[in-house]
Amino acid sequence: MHRKCTLCNVALNTPFVHLPETLVKDLRVEISEDGETWTEAARLTDIKRRVVYLPVNKTAKAVRIVPETSYGKETIKIFTLDVR
Repeated sequence: MHRKCTLCNVALNTPFVHLPETLVKDLRVEISEDGETWTEAARLTDIKRRVVYLPVNKTAKAVRIVPETSYGKETIKIFTLDVR
């Protein structure tokens, strides 16, 4: 399979051109052992990426993602979640 290479030469302090309004800006990850009592395991703020890797390193029976704000829309879209 042929992969197309894309070069990216952007200075570190270059402002972003456009962020989708439905992109999650701030979120928290909560975990539960019983499905009723939830504790905050992690919090991410000012997210500017579409893919986020977040090692929590805790064991739980349930995980939930709580989006708090977006970049403009009331509706926030999360397309996939991979818990390992």
